[in-house]
Amino acid sequence: MLLALSISACIESPLPTDKVNTTDGAIAIGRKVCSDDGKLPGTWVARLRDGQWDVGFWMTGTFSPNSFPLYETHIWASDGHDNGCSVAIYDQKIS
Repeated sequence: MLLALSISACIESPLPTDKVNTTDGAIAIGRKVCSDDGKLPGTWVARLRDGQWDVGFWMTGTFSPNSFPLYETHIWASDGHDNGCSVAIYDQKIS
């Protein structure tokens, strides 16, 4: 039970005054910022941390089996402003 209380204490909840107060809302902004038209295969995720939504899109099936791109943006929960979209290619080759 102590473990459950410790874990739940780490989960951040949006404030009642936050403009972006749901995961779906943060992902919708992330999709717009990163110009996602819904045609790319992958998964959108969002996590609230320190008043900012970390929003990312892991693309699958478009690069080599060991490489995949990540689209990422940060959205302020209080006002919905973002820091633009960045793209990184992750390579998981094992040497």
